[in-house]
Amino acid sequence: MLHDRVVKTDNHAAEDRDMLGTVLLVILILLLIGAIPAWPYSANWGYGPSGLLGVVVVILLILLLMGRI
Repeated sequence: MLHDRVVKTDNHAAEDRDMLGTVLLVILILLLIGAIPAWPYSANWGYGPSGLLGVVVVILLILLLMGRI
């Protein structure tokens, strides 16, 4: 019985990791789209979107190297 609980916990942790990876991928794609200054109203945003995108990429790389995702 204890072994079944351990297996279920491991499966649940893997599902959480997969969901976190999916959410981070969606956020990264949205930031990539937002970083492109293709629309006139975003011309004066400066380095904001690309700077935020760089921070997210650095955080993702750190998490990936640590084995968290």
